[in-house]
Amino acid sequence: MLNVEPNSQLQYSHWSHFDGLPDEPENYRTWTFDITEKKETTLLTISEDNIPAEKQKNRSDEFWSEALLKIKLIVEK
Repeated sequence: MLNVEPNSQLQYSHWSHFDGLPDEPENYRTWTFDITEKKETTLLTISEDNIPAEKQKNRSDEFWSEALLKIKLIVEK
């Protein structure tokens, strides 16, 4: 865990063997989840840093598109 601000932000580092890189600090990605509220709307913003190459960026985009759709379906029930 890198940062925790209840009801506001969660940030942590993540390493994946799928990148084909060694488990070393410089190969970790940082995932940040920010929550902001405006009137009756809640916005979840997710960012990911330190993606090593275009192939991994494309896979990350696919992963987050699927994950966000699932989150949306759950919270809108």
